[in-house]
Amino acid sequence: MFYNSSENNSKLWQKLIDEKGTPSFFKTLINIEFSDLKEKISNNDYEFQEKIIKNLIDGHIIQFKNSLKEEFINDLIKISVILSKKNSKNKTECIEGSKNYFFKQSKDMSLNGGYKALDRSYYFFPWNKDSDMLFNYIYGYWRYIKILSGLKYDAYEKNTPRNGIINRLHVIQYLKGGGTISPHSDPYDSTKIQIGCVLNDYGKDYIKGGFTVFRNKQEKVLLEPELSKGSLFCFFPSLYHGVEPIDPQEKIDFESTKGRWFLSMTCVGSNLQKNRKMTKPIKT
Repeated sequence: MFYNSSENNSKLWQKLIDEKGTPSFFKTLINIEFSDLKEKISNNDYEFQEKIIKNLIDGHIIQFKNSLKEEFINDLIKISVILSKKNSKNKTECIEGSKNYFFKQSKDMSLNGGYKALDRSYYFFPWNKDSDMLFNYIYGYWRYIKILSGLKYDAYEKNTPRNGIINRLHVIQYLKGGGTISPHSDPYDSTKIQIGCVLNDYGKDYIKGGFTVFRNKQEKVLLEPELSKGSLFCFFPSLYHGVEPIDPQEKIDFESTKGRWFLSMTCVGSNLQKNRKMTKPIKT
């Protein structure tokens, strides 16, 4: 399936990285219908794919509009809340046999040299049978973006932690009262495209904070008002980004299910991967 596109895109990514390096700062947000991406990749439209790749390496963010459907989003949030009551862990890890789990990030990791994150996290892995519905649905979208990133359409789908890189769905609930993740950049060894999706409505479910990028180290840009619920927004992982505190005027409640709900579709190194590359905090 689409092998030629994957191979061509992989070569183009490497060529552009060698020539330009990797981006840190944001240019513009570009909106494209997901149906157009699907059609162009299905028809092996290399010119369309090349244009998007060049935009991404230059620091633009692409939002593929009208992707995930409302019914799926509602089910995903419900399944996540149920998971928080079934399997809660006190640390994050991905090892052989890991079950889907819930993790409450309430400690400030920046105090020990990391990045600051306050959230409720829900982790889903494809080798768990109770994840089949989620991954079967998501792969209908994710595979097209994998091709765009220069991967085979089904890259890592059969992997488990012993293979090093795995597919993971990470649902993040940034709580009202200051749910956040401080500015950081992510590794790009496993994929050249970072994928995120806001699962509820800015201005309704939360009114302040959200996804931010930087035009330079001094100029921060809040993109949240321009991100549409259910649309997949994509960028090169090295781009400096973070989440400004959600409704900081309220009191934080780590048992609440309110706040900004977000889905990250990640190709990530497991705890069994040697020399695993990590997210890096950014000082701005």
